Amino acid sequence: MKTKNSILMSLVTPKRLGSPRANLFIALSVLAALFSLQPAHAQESNAGALTKAEQQQMQVIMKTVDEKIKAGFKGQEALQTDMSKELQRISSLKDSAEQKKAAATYQAKYLKSYSGVLSKAGVDLSGVAKEFQGVARRFNFLLKPDLSIVGIFTNKSSPLALPPAGPTSKTTRIDQFVDHKERSCALAAGGDVTFTSSSVTTSAGAAVAGGCSNSGDKSATVAIPAAATSAQISVRADLSAEAFAVGVVGTSGANAGASFSVSPTSHSVSVVVIAPILWVAFADESLDGQSINVELAAGSSNAVRFGTSAHTIAAIAGGNSKAKVKNISVSLTVTQ
Repeated sequence: MKTKNSILMSLVTPKRLGSPRANLFIALSVLAALFSLQPAHAQESNAGALTKAEQQQMQVIMKTVDEKIKAGFKGQEALQTDMSKELQRISSLKDSAEQKKAAATYQAKYLKSYSGVLSKAGVDLSGVAKEFQGVARRFNFLLKPDLSIVGIFTNKSSPLALPPAGPTSKTTRIDQFVDHKERSCALAAGGDVTFTSSSVTTSAGAAVAGGCSNSGDKSATVAIPAAATSAQISVRADLSAEAFAVGVVGTSGANAGASFSVSPTSHSVSVVVIAPILWVAFADESLDGQSINVELAAGSSNAVRFGTSAHTIAAIAGGNSKAKVKNISVSLTVTQ
């Protein structure tokens, strides 16, 4: 396996060697290697992740909504019991596809009845979505026809065209990263962070009092020697986020986000779903084939990061979320 120093030497060694300038270039490259491929996870954050303060504000809003909905079920206790039993079964399903199919069936079966309960209770979920918009303005919150409250956040830009490589350029793939993860969700709850050489996946599970969160990222810091005349980095990845919430005994929420960046440019996608008491909500969002092309300055140190986060949000969480960055590709071109 290549050492960090040998990797950086391959990144910056020009094709033509032997001149004093080339030898100086190589010597400086060795020094640059000492500061390269270090963790960058502390330097970046996922803008699509709900903050603790935002989660708490949403819970305050939904506590009042839940109380109204409970009152709306007065005189329809049999319906309330049936819905609760079905949601408990849906919440216990382990297979994601099976769970979504069961949730869609539940929504179709009870949509009319639940709409009647909301009307009786004086609850306008579209108004609740607008309140959430005020809490987390970077998201686009809306009420879907199936009564799911969904918030979507995306950040992307068209990649810049890079100049063609010169005769003394060296292009090398960067494929060694520092993997980092943080977990507050227990494995028993179904949440984890996993890595491969070209992906990172983070999930958060249900049945955790107060909700929980996991995060994972792959990162590196690429140093460009001061003697370089030009340097360009090209980064590509596929991003996806999905969230599922089941409001068995109260409002349930879930949030997942995936991103990648070469500071200060980033691409990201995030989804939030909120299910009021006795309802279910799910959504997913993806950005495939996203790329970033950046000109890097000679003598600069540049963070490259691929990040994921997953959260469940509830007094007693009923739901799950997953974020993934896959097909990671990074290449660096340095010209003498």
